Amino acid sequence: MNVIKRILPRSLFGRSLLIVLLPLILLQIILCAFFIDNHFQKMTNRYAEALAGEIAYVLAEQDRGEDFTKLRQDARDFHEMRVTRISDYTALESKHDTHGFWEGWAVDSLADILKIRIPNDFKIIFNSDEDHVSVGIDRGDEDLLISFPERRIFTSSSYIFLLWMIVSSLLLSMIALWFMRNQVRPIRKLAVAAERIGRGQDISAFKPSGAREVRQAANAFLVMKDRIQSQVEQRTAMLAGISHDLRTPLTRLKLSLNLLGAAEEVDEMKHDVQDMERMIQGYLEFVRGEGDESMQRVDLVAYLKEVCETFKIKPVDFQSSLKGTVYYSLRPLAMERALHNFLGNAARYGEIISVSLNKDESEGYHIVIEDDGEGIDEELYDDVFRPFFRVDQSRNSETGGVGLGMTIARDILIGHGGHITLGKSENLGGLLIDIYLPD
Repeated sequence: MNVIKRILPRSLFGRSLLIVLLPLILLQIILCAFFIDNHFQKMTNRYAEALAGEIAYVLAEQDRGEDFTKLRQDARDFHEMRVTRISDYTALESKHDTHGFWEGWAVDSLADILKIRIPNDFKIIFNSDEDHVSVGIDRGDEDLLISFPERRIFTSSSYIFLLWMIVSSLLLSMIALWFMRNQVRPIRKLAVAAERIGRGQDISAFKPSGAREVRQAANAFLVMKDRIQSQVEQRTAMLAGISHDLRTPLTRLKLSLNLLGAAEEVDEMKHDVQDMERMIQGYLEFVRGEGDESMQRVDLVAYLKEVCETFKIKPVDFQSSLKGTVYYSLRPLAMERALHNFLGNAARYGEIISVSLNKDESEGYHIVIEDDGEGIDEELYDDVFRPFFRVDQSRNSETGGVGLGMTIARDILIGHGGHITLGKSENLGGLLIDIYLPD
């Protein structure tokens, strides 16, 4: 079963075409076997038996003393044979120069039957470049050479039948190829639309088409897309409204605390209010996500270089293995926000930061961010992307935010169709962040 799975086509189009063509090929094989066994073989044997009988008749007439001139005339007029005398039978060379399978089979069939019908030794001389076959017969003092047209032992209907099978198979295959391609095309369009939705791109040009079941799946996909977008918009509006409404009482608290004057308790309360404002701002950024920013085509190398240069906290070493201009479609502000979040984490825990851009064999791009910090434990690689999770469980505002930065950054990358992988940097010894963006 594993071998069959490996040799089966991977695509739906290939498998559908195999379902159509495999029975057609098997049918052609069966028809060909039936033709060879029940038509060509029997017809070839009948041709050979008839011809061997006529040769035997000519020899019998010669044995009865029939005038050779009259014998030649009767053979030419009634049997389409040319009978000539030869002086030396041993000088003849048996020759079966056949170009095809069918011709060789016909000559062999004639030889087998002649061995039964005539008592004399004989040699068959056949040249596929000529249009006749000759049979040399050892008659002692009167050796004969009997020639007859090639069509007496072989019919061209065999080639016509094979040509008909090949042409009809090719015609049916082309029709099946055209039909299956038209049936699979709507499924491919649906797959492309789903991929574009995963990248946050517009699919307004997508229209359901194809067979009824494919259109049903496409319509269900569009309904699902609308529901998801509606739920996301409702969630965003609700959380944004709540976060916005919380700022009003916080503003009043700040004003009241400023009127109380300087005191240790007042300073602590002001610090708590600042923490609440920072958390609310984090919630707003989380629900806002990528916003309504549209895709733009940018030079990826120049864009990443600019992002690294605008990061002012610590210097960033940027390197790229790509040559020339590499255009890529992304949301510049959202992607910059995600990259600055990764760079900010690297700057918080390390002193040396490097960013590299490479392209792998799958035609995707890898943005690798490394630092020389302490890194994080491998068992926490998945946890750091959970909302409100912080490696520093103390929740100290001096060592990080509210635990939404990595979540927001990952959502932005997923919105671009990419993904992120964490690991240990072999070059710097700290954390390695591998960002993959599909081409």
